[in-house]
Amino acid sequence: MAEQKVSDVDSCSPKLCDICSRHGVHMKAVAECNECDMKYCGACIPEHRFLFMAGHKMEYIDGREGKPFPDLEKIPPFDFKDRQSIDTIVSLFQKNISFEEDTHTAYYVTDICISTFDDIRECYVTGCVAMDNKELLIADKNNMKLKLFDSNGSIITAADTPHVPWGITKVNQKSVATCGSGSAVLIWEVKGGDISVLKSIQVHEMAFGISNNTGLICTMHPHLDSLTFIGKPINAVINYRRFYDPNGKQLNFGFDIEMDELCAYVGCGLGDKRIIGISIPSLTIIWECPLLGNTCGVIELRGQLVVADMTNKKIESVSKSGKWLQTLVSLEFMEGRPQYMACNISGRTLFVSQFGSDIVTVFGVRVS
Repeated sequence: MAEQKVSDVDSCSPKLCDICSRHGVHMKAVAECNECDMKYCGACIPEHRFLFMAGHKMEYIDGREGKPFPDLEKIPPFDFKDRQSIDTIVSLFQKNISFEEDTHTAYYVTDICISTFDDIRECYVTGCVAMDNKELLIADKNNMKLKLFDSNGSIITAADTPHVPWGITKVNQKSVATCGSGSAVLIWEVKGGDISVLKSIQVHEMAFGISNNTGLICTMHPHLDSLTFIGKPINAVINYRRFYDPNGKQLNFGFDIEMDELCAYVGCGLGDKRIIGISIPSLTIIWECPLLGNTCGVIELRGQLVVADMTNKKIESVSKSGKWLQTLVSLEFMEGRPQYMACNISGRTLFVSQFGSDIVTVFGVRVS
């Protein structure tokens, strides 16, 4: 039998999408960029723009070499197909303004240091959850641990995570979910001073933000400006959607997400100073709220959205209809910049992590 040359094999094999291949998915490429030496399937072509390579020239492959690919900036924006249902959703937000008139003020209480003797690296908080029994659960990215603290700030226990934890959300009184570098969502049981994994659910790619509402979990994937929904019961992915800005701008999903029955609220990444509202029923963007600084943490506090402004070291309050309300607290006194947040079930205690630090600052919240 004649020996087959490597060049012959390469000429017969289909070219695969480099983005999908990174995640173990084999998709046939339809275009390539010679300047960055990358190949893309149809679904991943917008990834080329995300990587700040929009000035590069892409070309068709598989028999269409040399033909320029259409300019990405000329691709039509996301089409709002069901205008009537979107108007209905917006009207629901406009009616649900009972909490928008509340004025919140926050005051400093104390700092919690989450470093422990077992740590081998400097701590970096990438998420926190206030449990119903006044315990605080922290995701420590650098040490790949979940750490449970009591109401006095003393460590109760810690558990190693199989992936770098980039986000954490409470599922119910005794369980949480984490996302991170392993392209999986892990469900953890927090019970009797112990933290253990209950199940693992595979998702499309690494996720940086995660939120839960009555058993529906949503993870956010900044690299593809996409959301994954894990349904009820929490055992499998039920939907996955990539999003495009209706105004033709790059969305630039950030690092945190909040969710309720109607909407997912996404903080955009560095350089994109806004928060956007995405309708869950129709999976379309229905509003955006410009902010003065780069955002990170996004949580719900007593019917309003609370956003960490990392640039100006402030905690801002935004309504669920996309209206800026007030500055909840200025954090100029803090050494680090605010990043991730959590609040207790009453909404009267706010926890704020500091960027790249082992400090979580505790605030009390007054309502008037």
